Amino acid sequence: MFVIIEMKKEIDRISQINEQQVTTVLDGVSENVMSKIYKEWVLKLLQYRKEWLVNWYMEVK
Repeated sequence: MFVIIEMKKEIDRISQINEQQVTTVLDGVSENVMSKIYKEWVLKLLQYRKEWLVNWYMEVK
């Protein structure tokens, strides 16, 4: 039960992050540090994680 409560908190937290916020942060990172491709990958990874967590939570709830 504890795991489900913690995951719900994580889902709530990650759901508050929107694509524009992430893009703004990533745009602030120099391309010398992180290429455009990696920035796009980070954005897609966060979107995937959010979707995966929500789907998992709905199954175990």
